[in-house]
Amino acid sequence: MWNMIIPPLAPEQRERIVEAVCNSLKGVPLAELRSREVIFPRAVQGVQNELVRMGLQAHPDDMQAMAREVAARVGGLGFLEAMLRLDSGYSEIAINPNGSVWVVKKG
Repeated sequence: MWNMIIPPLAPEQRERIVEAVCNSLKGVPLAELRSREVIFPRAVQGVQNELVRMGLQAHPDDMQAMAREVAARVGGLGFLEAMLRLDSGYSEIAINPNGSVWVVKKG
């Protein structure tokens, strides 16, 4: 239904928005970057501001997803953020010294 009202963003647009918001958060103290309670609302606001600046609209779920990606990038966990969520489907995650990641699925 939302796709009829608000067209989905292209992957390039999403990436530009996420990058712009990440750049806008440079200089934020490390303690704030590590606090999900602080950084996530700032990321949401940043995504909203960037959408307005670019003259775009996004579904609320897409805005939340972009804000989560921003928080993961600037909070230092990057791609691991999604894997660490309780609903990720993984029971164990191992990061090896060579950078490889091993996971064990739940069940």
